Amino acid sequence: MKASDLVSDYESLSHLTGEMRVAANAGEWDKLISLEQLSGQYLVRIQSAEASAPLNDSSRQRIVGLIRKILDDDTEISKLTQAWMGQLQTSLNSNRQELRLNQVYGAG
Repeated sequence: MKASDLVSDYESLSHLTGEMRVAANAGEWDKLISLEQLSGQYLVRIQSAEASAPLNDSSRQRIVGLIRKILDDDTEISKLTQAWMGQLQTSLNSNRQELRLNQVYGAG
């Protein structure tokens, strides 16, 4: 793989993580999952190509900037998904308690 192809893959991954961040911010969890699967494909390509793609300083700097953006997006996505998981857990606990009360006292 050429350095320009590797940079292009990093740019695509960066774009995807930006879309994932938007999806997580909007609570579009199905879209987030689909985008995450696609980003995994880019990660596999990048990992297999990094050792064989000779990078000049310009390419290396571009990739470093893209990695910083990817990590920033990933951090925000993690925060958003953790908050959503907390809300989901609260909802599930509430539903379990309601089910227990209905079992003990009957639906009424």
